Amino acid sequence: MTLAPEWALAEADDLKAWIGDSVMGNLETFELLIKQVSAFMEEYTGRKLLARDYTYTTDLEDALGDGDGGTMFYAKQYPINSITTLIIGDTAVIEAPEWDEAGYVLYGARGTIYYESGFPSYRKNVKLVYNAGYEKTSADYSQLNLICCTLVKYIWDNKGKLGLKSEMLGRYRYTRGNFKDTDGWVFESLDKYNRRPFSRFRK
Repeated sequence: MTLAPEWALAEADDLKAWIGDSVMGNLETFELLIKQVSAFMEEYTGRKLLARDYTYTTDLEDALGDGDGGTMFYAKQYPINSITTLIIGDTAVIEAPEWDEAGYVLYGARGTIYYESGFPSYRKNVKLVYNAGYEKTSADYSQLNLICCTLVKYIWDNKGKLGLKSEMLGRYRYTRGNFKDTDGWVFESLDKYNRRPFSRFRK
């Protein structure tokens, strides 16, 4: 059995109401499809969508950034659900208990961190350990889950039209062009999750 990765935006059980008993009869194929469609959605939006942990010691692209001399820092992934560690240079900074007290202030939905003392201009001097992305209890995850299930069902229902055999469904690389006949709301909804260029750090 091939299990969907932890960052997948749906599970096989989510597909049962859409596709029926064929899900369990083709479980490995559907797990692969979920993985591929979730990866497609992240590539399309330019983001990692499902909530997960990031640490600067291993996630060099997502948890290690450059200060620009300003008081605002934009984490690569958002929304930020929590910050365990923020280090600026060699100094660990704690969250301010109140707005007028020393420490950083988090604007989680935007993935923005405000620090009055600033983030000095230097390469890779902002180090984070944090959790970011949409939690499974959120309305945003419910919408992303719906989009993922819709696209998986579209592929399954149109595998002949797409020129795919069952054994290659999970190894196929999808583009928006593959979904040209889907309802307009699918990509209209997904478009709202496209990466927003809040700063030069977030590209």
